[in-house]
Amino acid sequence: MEGTEQPGPQPVESELPRELSLLDSTMINVGSMIGSGIFIVPATIALHLHSSLTVILIWTVGGIVSLFGALSVGELGTMMPKAGGQYVYLREAYGPIWGFLYGWAAFACINDLRPLSRILFPDESRGDDLRRNHIHRSSDRD
Repeated sequence: MEGTEQPGPQPVESELPRELSLLDSTMINVGSMIGSGIFIVPATIALHLHSSLTVILIWTVGGIVSLFGALSVGELGTMMPKAGGQYVYLREAYGPIWGFLYGWAAFACINDLRPLSRILFPDESRGDDLRRNHIHRSSDRD
């Protein structure tokens, strides 16, 4: 019986809209930049500075510096709207060799050295100062 098809449910063609609002894009970027360090670093900074005013001042200055960096990268992105990010900016500013070297350094080193640094320098891991200080303070109560 050629040409006889079994009746059944027809697939529904629907797609989610492919759009990101300004808020969506901002939150994706903020989430990728902050990571989990925001939950560990403030306590470590507070342990070393001993003043809440100094902690707030340091975070404010850091936020302003980060804002200037973000505005600079945004300006570069509008001047050179090409895929490649920092590779493109370095290639255009300093020549193709510097773009190439940055690209290979980013590919070979940045992704591989972060985990390796945790193995080579375990005492420098985030949160160790907080854990040591907490253990020290709790042992003083006895």
